Amino acid sequence: MAVSGFNETDIYITVNIGTPDVTGGVAARQPENIAAATTLFTLTAIKDSAGAVSYAFTAAGNPGNVAEITTVSDVPTVKLAAGKSLDFETSPAITFVITYAIF
Repeated sequence: MAVSGFNETDIYITVNIGTPDVTGGVAARQPENIAAATTLFTLTAIKDSAGAVSYAFTAAGNPGNVAEITTVSDVPTVKLAAGKSLDFETSPAITFVITYAIF
């Protein structure tokens, strides 16, 4: 089973069927004063066969544990974690690295 594409907000990347790795990027801007649990962006892997997809941050892919991956109405969602905030002056950009597994 392989992923044939990956949607990140408005970005769609198509790869050859059978290619195991898909890499994509999205620039999402958020104001500093957003509340915890605010959606930062959503994730959707487009599968070429049946199966569920699980998402996780890599070991270094969630700097300061500022975000969490949850599911809202069957949509995998990256949200600002409880007790966390954004501070442009100390971190003008945050890079998340997320992996997926199909089962």
